[in-house]
Amino acid sequence: NRAIQALRQPGSSFKPLVYSAAIDAGFTLSSSLIDSPRAYATGAKTAGDAEVWTPKNYGDKVLGKVSLRTALVKSLNLPTIGLCEELKPKQVIVYSRRFGIKAKMMENLTTCLGSFSVRLQEMISAYGVFANQGRLVKPIYILRVEDQYGNILESSVPELKQVTSEETAFLLNNLLQDVVQSGTGRRARAIGRPSAGKTGTTNKNMDAWFLGF
Repeated sequence: NRAIQALRQPGSSFKPLVYSAAIDAGFTLSSSLIDSPRAYATGAKTAGDAEVWTPKNYGDKVLGKVSLRTALVKSLNLPTIGLCEELKPKQVIVYSRRFGIKAKMMENLTTCLGSFSVRLQEMISAYGVFANQGRLVKPIYILRVEDQYGNILESSVPELKQVTSEETAFLLNNLLQDVVQSGTGRRARAIGRPSAGKTGTTNKNMDAWFLGF
């Protein structure tokens, strides 16, 4: 069952959790981030030479100073990595656990770009927090069991947990609406209804996501 068992890389669809963590850490939608070339030593060596990781934005473009809002709406990798450096990957991972993400993640900067593998259900639960005033809702598969006479033998009650503030959820909701209106999720406007969401692609487009509500 690919919805609850398959492990796939989320790519940039993980970024909203990074930006939510940033807002809870004191950043605002107008905070300045730097979109500029970066290089990092990986610690590994190839043919005796130290390997260097040089992340890039899609299309290799850089915009210089950008707002936090612009960085997420345009899904810019370089300022996201800078944000991850400031927050620390471990803090981002711990934060994502509150949103129901149970996937194994490495404590490095690539995690903030969605380099790990995760189940679709975990990502949907996490996005549900932004749609549900900051509350995580435990998935329910069976609403109730009735006998042949309509008597309820067993029923499920939704379990809700406040994992971030209503204010942070509102801001992310607003950001994700912008992604649809003017960012990487523009094609979602075709449904003709108010919507919010985020795209995510992995290397060579092995995975192409749109998560939204």
